Amino acid sequence: MESPTLRSEAVTAAAERSEPIVAPRLTRAIAGLLMLGVMVQAVMAGAFLAGRPRLRPIHAGIGHTLGLLGILVLAVGIVGRFRTREPFSRLAARAALCLATAFTIGAGEIATLGTRDLLILHIPLAIAILGLADGLMRAARKAAQ
Repeated sequence: MESPTLRSEAVTAAAERSEPIVAPRLTRAIAGLLMLGVMVQAVMAGAFLAGRPRLRPIHAGIGHTLGLLGILVLAVGIVGRFRTREPFSRLAARAALCLATAFTIGAGEIATLGTRDLLILHIPLAIAILGLADGLMRAARKAAQ
């Protein structure tokens, strides 16, 4: 069994490696917009849950825009993969980010139809979007240096 010290050293070494990333500036911009959008979504959700129902359509509109950003970050990875040797694991992270945005939107839309069973996934998926976008942003920053 691997000791925690060896494992943390391996994680640190992997983080210090600068692996190529497709379009680092564009990836960083999209990831930043996704993170900002999710934070704005949290404020909007809190506001309409606190009694401002007029903000729900704005929340939905921003969510759909974030969905487009999720598709864009994946498309940039797929198209750029032909030119850049971005690791497959990073492309998988892009795909996970795209799917997380799609499922978050789906859970929210289903909740507006009256079935709130999937709403329990809405917030954890948004947190996953933050984590995945942050990972892409950090990788893009490191690759751009």
